[in-house]
Amino acid sequence: MLSVRGVRYRKAAFATSMTSALLIGCAAGHPAQRVSDVSTRAVVSATAPAATEKPFTAPTRHDEPSFGELARQSREFPVLAREQTPPKTEPNDANDKEAAAPTAPSAGAPSAGSTALEARHALEAALCDGRADCKLQQSLGGITTKTGARHEVWRTTFAEAGPADDTDCTYEEYWLVARDPEQRLLDHRSFAKGCEAKSPPSAWCGLPPRAKVRVRGTTVESDWEAHALRCMSVFHSTGRYAASLETFAPLREESTYFRMVSPHEETKQNWDFRALRGSTRFSTWGSSCKPLAIGPRHNIPSATVPQSFIDEGWRTLDIKQCSTKIDRGFGFALGGSKANVALQLLLARDGSLFIDLAPATSAAELPKTAELHVCAASFAGDSYAYCHDPNPVSCTNLRLDGTVIAGDFSVERAPQRPRFKVELPTDTRAVTVVYVEPQSGRSLASSPLKPTDYTTLGEVFPIDENLASCEVRDSELKLEYRAPR
Repeated sequence: MLSVRGVRYRKAAFATSMTSALLIGCAAGHPAQRVSDVSTRAVVSATAPAATEKPFTAPTRHDEPSFGELARQSREFPVLAREQTPPKTEPNDANDKEAAAPTAPSAGAPSAGSTALEARHALEAALCDGRADCKLQQSLGGITTKTGARHEVWRTTFAEAGPADDTDCTYEEYWLVARDPEQRLLDHRSFAKGCEAKSPPSAWCGLPPRAKVRVRGTTVESDWEAHALRCMSVFHSTGRYAASLETFAPLREESTYFRMVSPHEETKQNWDFRALRGSTRFSTWGSSCKPLAIGPRHNIPSATVPQSFIDEGWRTLDIKQCSTKIDRGFGFALGGSKANVALQLLLARDGSLFIDLAPATSAAELPKTAELHVCAASFAGDSYAYCHDPNPVSCTNLRLDGTVIAGDFSVERAPQRPRFKVELPTDTRAVTVVYVEPQSGRSLASSPLKPTDYTTLGEVFPIDENLASCEVRDSELKLEYRAPR
């Protein structure tokens, strides 16, 4: 799609399911409209497996995005994995023979070999879910928890036809698997999937990429890389994401996107899933716009929250577990020094921005003359054609008593504390919040804001409601994950 006087390229993620992934062609090379649906990004998530035994649950469909795909979607980057020789494995029937090798049992008792074989078949049935030619391969390693449960990364493969006759590949998936000491399945989470490295390069134009997965202590990591030489693409992207083997929860993700031909642009992003903190750096040169280097710009999470919180709960409930924190160590001074305050920021799906303001120390007080400035725009500045985009920045300034000094955003203040609800347009994709002390000149901002320059705004980081949402628990708002299986 064409933007104003320039082509806007989407840093497209691969499709969110196996089925749609076969239809998208070369996602990395297609010019496309800027992503406007915040649900196309997603924070990857996984709830912790139960510490106690629970009955085996029938496996669910596997046409959902994997942990890795969702991580890549959260950054909107095309991804093809770094080529790597796959681990050497024996055919499935050979593995079965090896599992059956232990000594014969005593009369009337099953052998250890038959028990291991049955456990392997049960795991294969759960992970393959009836797909033809699917085989359980090998474990990449794992950990034993305090309860005796075994948490491992397992690999499966199956044949998958590509969009053309010459693009068939051997498809592989990596799973986070939890089993009890008797090898009964407790939980399984899809972590990464795609074509094997030995597949022909043409296969990677229409199929999800292969992930390079490894286990490091209590963490499982996946590296990926998108080569510009495939699919007639001009992009090159690399990245890494990680999850905990103890809880299966996401830990961190980072990525770099680079446009290799002129005009150039480069975006570097990172996100910490535990702290709900992330930043973006962007630069561009070689276009009709002036060269630009901006960042880091701290991003603000957007999540689904209960309507009861939007209506009334925001006035009293703690939001620390479902918001990003801006403070002296993770914030910016807009001239002068950094103010000694802390901001908790959360954007709801309906455009309600919640701001919780507090002095950094309990003994300190906020100056009565202090102000908050909230600026927003309909999309973030991450295009080489940034100077041609008519993207006006809207700002509202308010005092700490809730009085609006200037601007059009509707503002409410909680009666007992400096907490604010600011109504932003629902199409907001970039936001910056600034705390200012006019008399001292100190300030604290979520990005190095220039009020009329939308490229200096921090990006909104949408959390897909199918994967995680903010829920009220024990008088506070907490982010609860729903991971794919």
